[in-house]
Amino acid sequence: MNEKRRFFTVSQLMNYLGEGVISHQQLYRNIRAGVIPSKHIGKKILIPAAWVEEFCSDQTEDVKHGE
Repeated sequence: MNEKRRFFTVSQLMNYLGEGVISHQQLYRNIRAGVIPSKHIGKKILIPAAWVEEFCSDQTEDVKHGE
């Protein structure tokens, strides 16, 4: 099965972003505040992969413009 990822768990997002980028605590704060969109299934929190891709591409563009 070669399907594109649709969601990240909090742990998967932490690994994807890399060590030291954001703390678990700050990530959960941003989710609760609505800064990071999420879906909840029971206690599991899922972050849409489309949002992660958009966020990362926006950040790359900001860095390019800042040079």
